[in-house]
Amino acid sequence: MKFLTTLDQKIVQKRAPELSAKKITRDNLILLQRSFINDKGLIADGRDMGTIVFPEAKFKFFITANQDIRTERRYKELQNRGQKVNIRDLKMDIINRDKLDQERILSPLLPAEDSIIIDTSSLLPEEVFNSALNSMEIKK
Repeated sequence: MKFLTTLDQKIVQKRAPELSAKKITRDNLILLQRSFINDKGLIADGRDMGTIVFPEAKFKFFITANQDIRTERRYKELQNRGQKVNIRDLKMDIINRDKLDQERILSPLLPAEDSIIIDTSSLLPEEVFNSALNSMEIKK
């Protein structure tokens, strides 16, 4: 659990887009991520899972929400962990990370052509899950 806490530190979050823009980092991470696949399948979460890491995946979801909702959700998440954050700074961090991810040369943030886009702005977690399940049933 200590490792996960360390990964969530603000410094790591801020450096992640910078590090992931480096080809050697991306290549090594892709190999590592692909090594987790087994005969039971895999659920992977990340900004380029459906486009770069697992382009052959049968089901791909691009989960999105408007920036204000994402900021509020992240703010509550950090508060629940006891972290003090300024909501305006947090929103700027999210905007800047999105911009970096969308404009990077290697694996820019965008949905795969065959992904199912789910806008979670007005959905509860259970509704997001049910939407994904329903989409999978239709696509089978």
